[in-house]
Amino acid sequence: MLSRLRESGAWRRPAYRLYWTTFTLSSVGSTMAAYALPMVVVVTLHGGPQDTARLAVAQSFGALLGAVASGFTVTPRGSRQVMIGADIVRSLVQGAVPVLDLAGALMLWHLYAAAFLVALCSSFFGTAQAVVLPRIVAEGEIADANAKLWLGIGASLVAGPLLAGALAELTSPSAVIGIDGLTYVASAMAIRRLRDSRQAQGLPSPGVARHVLLGSVAWSWRQRSVSALLACRLGVAAFTGMAGTVAMYYRLDELGLSPAVVGLLATLTSPGFLIGPVATGVLVRHLGPGRVALAGALLLGLGSLALPAARGSFLAVCAILMFGGILADMGALAYQAMDQTLLQIIVPVERRPQVVAFGSVLTQVGGIVGPVIGFMLSHSWPAVTILWISGAGLLLSPIPMAWTPLVQRIPPVADETRVHSETAPPGGPAAPGAGADTL
Repeated sequence: MLSRLRESGAWRRPAYRLYWTTFTLSSVGSTMAAYALPMVVVVTLHGGPQDTARLAVAQSFGALLGAVASGFTVTPRGSRQVMIGADIVRSLVQGAVPVLDLAGALMLWHLYAAAFLVALCSSFFGTAQAVVLPRIVAEGEIADANAKLWLGIGASLVAGPLLAGALAELTSPSAVIGIDGLTYVASAMAIRRLRDSRQAQGLPSPGVARHVLLGSVAWSWRQRSVSALLACRLGVAAFTGMAGTVAMYYRLDELGLSPAVVGLLATLTSPGFLIGPVATGVLVRHLGPGRVALAGALLLGLGSLALPAARGSFLAVCAILMFGGILADMGALAYQAMDQTLLQIIVPVERRPQVVAFGSVLTQVGGIVGPVIGFMLSHSWPAVTILWISGAGLLLSPIPMAWTPLVQRIPPVADETRVHSETAPPGGPAAPGAGADTL
């Protein structure tokens, strides 16, 4: 069974197996840290709701700044070095938290700074990863590679919270953050050993590639497929954030569920994080990544409508919420895996770092604007109305994708007739075969 798995798709490549293992490990560590950081604020430093809110704000602005900055600095040639550098910085920052705690010198501003820096470096890592991953697998294996990668992320979303709680009880919340730092060390060591399996030709020089961000933004909106993907990202982030402002209040107050029941339902829906990537890996071979991305986003929207639609007895409400939660979790991971795949397939490599960075900026902007709108609406509208609006918005956001070439089984590369004239070094366009895209 294991040998057959190794011989299928991206698994047959040792570089990809190494990358998947370390990426999954660091994803588990990141999920644990996401739960442990607020624990340190509340349990260790005795902070309040305002302090945890400041922590979330620091993370959001770090991710937004990193998304913008990575668009100006990450190039196809230097992407692997960016990933290694991001992992090293993240390991040092996270490792400093338990050291300061043991020394009795840990303060709230240390946690805000750590959250900001880790989120900033994670944005750089994500932009570079979109360039590196397609170079360690064959072109026809990109969708399969991303589906398996998101299976590891799904596993981390299931196991991470449980591990964080158990380890925090056995040791301390700050020690959990230190463990996350160790996973970044392992990730950096593994990425250093990666070797690409194919060469990319005609890449611009790093000095020129840094100046195409604004041109790539304009280019993205001129391409039907790329603009549909980016608009869907913005909509999903904004409407998810809008729902998040009232979702917990609605569960506890309007539906009358206890915190224990809310936590139990979240645990019961977590298998969706595993079913989604598994189903994606199977379906993408027959339907193509565009159709799977569209279906996943629609499932996310349908699942989100279960919360305002939950009515009836206690058991009926729980059943509706559990069914909707599983659908939403399945759809979210299927959509995100194939969204990443599509950008890696249809965006030319010369544009890829800048377009991915632009997509991350839109995600962060949506993640900030959505909660702000939800907060404003909550002063005059009932929570159930806000949830219906956000659910409908999630359901409508991916619809434009259906009228683009994304729904073809093999989506074509976006039109790039102008890229060489904009990115080629002075003296002429980059010649095909000008050199390998060295990792």
